[in-house]
Amino acid sequence: MNKPWAVVKHVSFEGPALVGTVLAERGFRYTKYLICRAFERSAAHDIGGLVVMCGPMRAP
Repeated sequence: MNKPWAVVKHVSFEGPALVGTVLAERGFRYTKYLICRAFERSAAHDIGGLVVMCGPMRAP
């Protein structure tokens, strides 16, 4: 079963960019979640993988 991946992002105006492209090319569905809206996230057993994006401040 191809469970959708969860892509957690910090700000609403940014998307998964290249990560989203690679997931789609490999046939993986994904759902985007804002980190501040915890009640909307799927349970761990309902996702196929997890991607946590950095905010606009960039990763060190």
